[in-house]
Amino acid sequence: MDTVLSKARYKSRRSSKGTKPQFYRLWGCNDPPSEQEKANIELQIRHLKLEYQMVLPTSRLTSAQPAKEARELRTAIQQHESLLSCIRTVPPEIWGSIFELVLRHINSHRHPNRYDVTLQRLCAVCSSWNAIVKGKRRLWTSLPALAFGDRIPNGIKASSHQAVQRRLDLYLELSRPLPLAFTYVHAIGATELDYQYLSVLVLERLMKESYRWYTVTLTVPLELMERLSRIRGRTGALRKLNLTIHPHMSPNHSVDAPLSAFSLAPALRHAVLNPRYKTDVSGSRLQSALPWAQMETYASTSNFDITYDVVVQAAKDRLTSVTCTAACLRCITPQNVPIHLPLLRKLHLRIGTWTYAGPNQTPGNVVLNHLAQLTLPALEDLEVREDHLDASDDLYEAAMQLIRRSGCSLKRLALDEKVALKAHTNSSFEELVELWANLTHLDVRCPSGDDIAALNPRILGRSSFTFPKLQVLTLRRNNLERRLPMPNDQAAPVHPKAFLSMFRSRASDYHHALRNSGGNELKRFREVRFVYTEAPFSNGRRRAQLKAFEASGEVPFGDADIDPRRVETWAQELNDIFCASCSSPHTSFSGILAQRAMSCLLKELEQLDLSARCSRVLVRRGIVHLLHQATFKRSASIPGEGLFHFRKRAKALCAAWKPFLLRDHRASPYRLCYTGSHSSATLRIKYVPIGSHYDTNEDAWNEILGLDISYNELLSPVGQ
Repeated sequence: MDTVLSKARYKSRRSSKGTKPQFYRLWGCNDPPSEQEKANIELQIRHLKLEYQMVLPTSRLTSAQPAKEARELRTAIQQHESLLSCIRTVPPEIWGSIFELVLRHINSHRHPNRYDVTLQRLCAVCSSWNAIVKGKRRLWTSLPALAFGDRIPNGIKASSHQAVQRRLDLYLELSRPLPLAFTYVHAIGATELDYQYLSVLVLERLMKESYRWYTVTLTVPLELMERLSRIRGRTGALRKLNLTIHPHMSPNHSVDAPLSAFSLAPALRHAVLNPRYKTDVSGSRLQSALPWAQMETYASTSNFDITYDVVVQAAKDRLTSVTCTAACLRCITPQNVPIHLPLLRKLHLRIGTWTYAGPNQTPGNVVLNHLAQLTLPALEDLEVREDHLDASDDLYEAAMQLIRRSGCSLKRLALDEKVALKAHTNSSFEELVELWANLTHLDVRCPSGDDIAALNPRILGRSSFTFPKLQVLTLRRNNLERRLPMPNDQAAPVHPKAFLSMFRSRASDYHHALRNSGGNELKRFREVRFVYTEAPFSNGRRRAQLKAFEASGEVPFGDADIDPRRVETWAQELNDIFCASCSSPHTSFSGILAQRAMSCLLKELEQLDLSARCSRVLVRRGIVHLLHQATFKRSASIPGEGLFHFRKRAKALCAAWKPFLLRDHRASPYRLCYTGSHSSATLRIKYVPIGSHYDTNEDAWNEILGLDISYNELLSPVGQ
């Protein structure tokens, strides 16, 4: 890689004017030198070193810093020595394997085209690497993200369309005839006709290679589904499909577009189908959208869904994973007919309203009746949520019967937060613990007061552990429930001492004592998540829980260097200006006053000295998370950005606070993190042993910012 310097300003030191040494070709490639070239390079290095020794004493006398000539000679020596590097003897086949390994682990989470950028950089190193990379066809099978739309991050601009076309043609040519993986997004307004035309040209180019499609992600309006119908029967290699269909670009468009473009894909096994438009009552076109009998994994997010019923009946002997998120789910399979899915390992049902339109309707909740139909011997991951469940619906008993009937071993269980976990004094609690003995992830309603003690590993006595393999516990409360509060529902927060007793008994030193006592193994606890579905920074359960924790004085809540009430006020104001929509015009007098007030708030934060204060309260109250989120906002979406430079100042604050935040965050093995969205807030209490080699500054910083990639909030808003 050091031969990148082949065109540096020290070229005059490499050869005399008008002549080129025999090894001149090596400056532009990574080829190993021949024996004659090696001898010439060594001779040139000796000459350069002699000249450097002659110049060096003079440069030391004339200046404290080496003179320009001495610096040039030293650099020239290093460049010539690089030509003799053993790295040049590595065979091209080894380089190709290294490139494949590097690109295989590229993370495109933050930048969708990071793979393409890395590939271009490898090609630009030298002619040898360029030839090796272009000769490896597998490296060119993952196309750059093709996203068209003004509101899409990193979307393709109309002005760069020709460069994108050339880049796409290069990928398609160098990868032929191998299967392709790509993402195409068309999110353009109805009036942007020229931009639409450019996007459609790219889609047409991709459609010519439809026989090579293997892993495809498409986000298109209904109009383009009609165009895609031309490749029906020409997607023989397609195995994975993620299809999101938006409404018509034009509100006056009334033509029903066919959805059967992928109905004849013989290799399709994994599908995600997200119809984001208002479907017809029968959903007849969706029934023929995919070859349902072939499906092994299926997921859907929609307003009205009938595909769950279709895929369960058509592919019952193949399915291994099903996820259905819908505002309304409609089933027609008779409720008295058993459903046996022998290979299904994952079942996630997140439903707003579940309706039944078939014969022989059974009284009671449709969700519970459906669970009674199922037999799932391979089930490991179960999630059930439905808006019309309430305290009288025994969801836990239905789940226990399903597990008992199926003989499965659950590892992850998530049940609707409107139904409370059985108390440890309940007669069936011991059986519940026995059936759920292998759980590693449990997601339930957040208990009140001391009820959290039910999760203490010794609550049933010293003869056995309660949930011995549990590592992640999620406790939920929904303050936006559309139904009336449940009877006898206590709004009191979890008692801090009871919670910390439970948490510590599953982690740290007590954990090791239990393991060494000769009993059954108790897995180390990783974290607890408090998820509150409520308006951000409202006076709700999140704030009440934090207040209770802070009043306890226990680590990591015992610091009181900064008044929590003051910090909460800062968080509300930051959320209003950075995350909430501005209701008043930016140029109005009240808007200008609000902008000045926000500037004063940032100035107050800039003057905050954390060198002798504990900064944990800024993390758990969401201040750092909000400041970091502000740095990614578009300048036009923040009132007063052009005048007060809020984004730049927020970024500078995070950088200035970083050493102190890391110092306090890593000082205790018990760590609290905050993650928020437009409709929920999550408090995460993690246990990380001090000195663990997994605990790096980067990991800790991501936790502080609320960007920890190990956390994946699985619950999506219904109907979105």
